[in-house]
Amino acid sequence: MSEDWISGQPEPLTGSIEIGDEKDRVATAFQSRQAFESGLRSIGLPEDEVIHAVAIRDDTDTQLRAINAEIIRFNRPGVHYASEPVPSELYIRQKSIWQRMADWFDGKEVRVLETTDAEVRVPLFTLSCADADGCTAAFNWEAMKGHTLSWSMTVYGSGIGGSRELSASAFAGFTAAAGQTKVVFVPLTVTLQRVVVLQADRQIGTGIQVDSSSVHTNSSPGLLLLPRDTRPPAGPPVQQFPLAGDTTGALATYEWTYKRASEMHAELGLEAFSSKISLRVGTKLTTQITLRYELRGGYDYILLSAAEGDGLLWAPLVPPPRR
Repeated sequence: MSEDWISGQPEPLTGSIEIGDEKDRVATAFQSRQAFESGLRSIGLPEDEVIHAVAIRDDTDTQLRAINAEIIRFNRPGVHYASEPVPSELYIRQKSIWQRMADWFDGKEVRVLETTDAEVRVPLFTLSCADADGCTAAFNWEAMKGHTLSWSMTVYGSGIGGSRELSASAFAGFTAAAGQTKVVFVPLTVTLQRVVVLQADRQIGTGIQVDSSSVHTNSSPGLLLLPRDTRPPAGPPVQQFPLAGDTTGALATYEWTYKRASEMHAELGLEAFSSKISLRVGTKLTTQITLRYELRGGYDYILLSAAEGDGLLWAPLVPPPRR
């Protein structure tokens, strides 16, 4: 993913960003298979070593899921136990399985040769308005019962590293007029490290590592009004509004409820030490959003999902055929 489209005219937005806990490298390997695999390649590990590490990760993950399911079966919901109902052997097996992945990490030493900081903009939500005179797009705060816009985030380090949890909130809404597109984003600074990887005092890789523990920000979430010729990456259609037959040009009002149950992942491009790498970031909208659209009659409208971050976009309008 390129974040080049996240630029434009800044607009005021009240919000906050909180830096949360850091997860160790073993836990992070199980959070995201793709981040783990691409991270190993970013530090130049041989392909056979990458394949071997991912195989260990996958097998360990499968076994852990199975044993965790066994442990859960011993704990019935709503039942309080006087003593631990789970046999201790299960916890011993669980720890032993987990240790397989830890042992793979422990056999590697990462030496940092030099560092540099890089800034990235993580898209959180895109609000756009159909490009017909009089159309509007806005948040329906009454329907949302005053809830703030909030997201949970995970920034995955690359290489042999961990991940960092964050949260972001926006406390005030905003609107978009005809043809406008606005995006809420989080500005982050991360440290990139040029490293060599050693095993038994032998160099087995060299490349760039993103240090997740370094993630920080000196700002609240930002809001940008994108240039009119900028079109953020769009996903599949989610709804059609056939209004071409309304030749009066009257405004029709619609509400759309937007919610997301799963985490989205974005690959943010970075460049350092004459190399290009990607930073994997997971975002999850944790509030349900109600949007209010006013659409001018005389056109057929197609609402699209945003391909990067949460949000909705409009397909270009097709003028109705002349009679």
